[in-house]
Amino acid sequence: MAALALALAACSSDNPGPQEGTLGFVPGFIGGAVSDEPRAALAARDVLSAGGTAADAAAALYFTLAVTKPAQAGLGGGGVCVVYNWRSKQVETLNFLPPIQPGQGVIPGNTRGMLALQAKYGRLRWELIVNTGERLARLGTTTSRSTARDLAVAAPMIADDAGLKAVFMGSDGAVPTEGTVLSQPELGATLSMIRRSPQDFYTGPFARNFADAATEAGQRIDPEAMRNYAPTWETPASTPFGFYTMYFPASAAGTTAANAWRTLGTEGGYRKASDQPAALLAAVPGQPPGGPSAETSFAVADRDGSMVACTVTMNYFFGAGRMARGTGIVPAAPDPAGRVGGLTPMLAVNPAVPRPYFAGAASGGVAGTRGLLASALGVFDLGQPLDVAMASPRPDQTGLVNGIYCPRGINPLGSNETPEAICQLTADRRGFGLAQHD
Repeated sequence: MAALALALAACSSDNPGPQEGTLGFVPGFIGGAVSDEPRAALAARDVLSAGGTAADAAAALYFTLAVTKPAQAGLGGGGVCVVYNWRSKQVETLNFLPPIQPGQGVIPGNTRGMLALQAKYGRLRWELIVNTGERLARLGTTTSRSTARDLAVAAPMIADDAGLKAVFMGSDGAVPTEGTVLSQPELGATLSMIRRSPQDFYTGPFARNFADAATEAGQRIDPEAMRNYAPTWETPASTPFGFYTMYFPASAAGTTAANAWRTLGTEGGYRKASDQPAALLAAVPGQPPGGPSAETSFAVADRDGSMVACTVTMNYFFGAGRMARGTGIVPAAPDPAGRVGGLTPMLAVNPAVPRPYFAGAASGGVAGTRGLLASALGVFDLGQPLDVAMASPRPDQTGLVNGIYCPRGINPLGSNETPEAICQLTADRRGFGLAQHD
């Protein structure tokens, strides 16, 4: 899967310059974003350059992923984020995974999740958060290597559903390849509605139409359950490590990751282990899901010192595998087997300073969790640069990690240093990686 890591040194000028909300508003270091899909990371970079916060950029990155990474990040899915805000000096978990309801389809959680994140910690107008994804869906975007690979893997599934076939397969029976322009007009119309009035996604005519269409696609959704759905802010799982505190989601998977860190890091198990992959297997048990990844991850940092790390999922690759008529949305698949157990983004914060130092997230179920822990342990326990740590051996190769590491933390008063001197941004080399500092 393609990946992109970005940080930008915007040019200053003697002229009044751009206004807040426009590209280039922020001079100097703006922060950075890392994603499994290049176009989404570019969207986050532009939001940071326009004066947006990490929350603004993360939400914009997600709505772009909904277009450019639909097999894992579609509007029908949900996810979890770990968030550090430089003003409140607090770390929180935002859980927008819908509850499992026997006999019911999956209520889409991503839109209200991103709305909650941006409403609490964002700065820019909501329409600026959604418009890149809307524009790419309406007008089309060049298919990245990441997306092309997903579509090639999903080709038999796409051919089996008329709605998916109409969007992702040409008259010749072939899915778009890298460089092909792909447009999704129905999804663009849905994103236009979300841009104008995001709550309409869950209430009124659209919610009823989506519930009916999802039911037709085999995923029965109650419109009243959609109306009542709400993401939750939670206290994260955490464990101390030297000067730092490591934070994970407030979930069983997050607790497992925190306990694994305590065993491998705090108690020295990783450093002492002659076979580090075996140590990771013992600390994070479980079998990675078969087949392609059902989730994708991203991490964002802003110049003030806020960080966001998220993983979003469709529970299965391309979710339920059926397009909900007239919406451009593929409903997520129910998750009775607990495949979301690997959703464990993490942050590292020095509470005494206080500053954040690391934001990381991964895909691939427990394989991703192992890879993320290996990367963070390499940085904090073994003293490796982030790119070296992320290239370290792992017990399985299916998980992909995205990470941001700032060796001295991010100074919330800003900095005149080059982006490279402040933070290391790295995408997983096991994917179609690209790392860049501008």
